[in-house]
Amino acid sequence: MPSTLLYWPSWVGKSTIWAMLAQMEWRKHIDTDREFTSIHGDIWEFIRKYGIEEFRIEEWKILQEYIQTWSIVSLWWWTLLLPENQELANSARIITLMTDKETIVTRILWDQINHRPLAQSEYEIRKLYDNRYGHYMSQPIILHISPRETPEQIATNVQRAQFGRKLLTLV
Repeated sequence: MPSTLLYWPSWVGKSTIWAMLAQMEWRKHIDTDREFTSIHGDIWEFIRKYGIEEFRIEEWKILQEYIQTWSIVSLWWWTLLLPENQELANSARIITLMTDKETIVTRILWDQINHRPLAQSEYEIRKLYDNRYGHYMSQPIILHISPRETPEQIATNVQRAQFGRKLLTLV
């Protein structure tokens, strides 16, 4: 059985939800951010030093390693923008978590610890969200989540989405 890939814009809560879901399903949880960091160090430092193309090559290697392991894999927020990653991921179950733009903008602006080279201002965050919205919505299973939902509720709904409909809206 292939892996389940959890995919979404930044700051939807992937690390908490994926770990919880993996525990509920007795599956291994792979956080691609953590995998990359354990091998190469800080992601943004790597990108500054080696460039985005080298990062994407290394990211692809990590995705390729875990795609067929029956794991719960949380993906970097731009992983499937690359055609080769999307093609590789299509052999797994892809679930995209979406929330409203205001929630994402607020959370990224609040996060002063993780500097984001592509989203340094509210305008840039909104532009990225708008530019990528169609891509996120084109994925096979989309789960709309509310900022009021607990991680437990979201994990349970992700479980249901794995075996359910293409589009679930929870508000």
